[in-house]
Amino acid sequence: STRSPQWTGGGVVFAPVPRDYSFKINKKEKRAALKSVLTSRVLDNKLIVVDELKFDEIKTKKFQA
Repeated sequence: STRSPQWTGGGVVFAPVPRDYSFKINKKEKRAALKSVLTSRVLDNKLIVVDELKFDEIKTKKFQA
């Protein structure tokens, strides 16, 4: 066919394929890492906990202030 690689305007034999850089992390390791980060943030007083959000009107400007 005209799409085969040996023809002008045809396909590419070994076309570039996007590389997948993802890797698997065990569930327990992921949980331990999250626990470690949250503990570190608490000790540095950099963790903010929001109980509830109540606004008279929903505006980003008021939320940001």
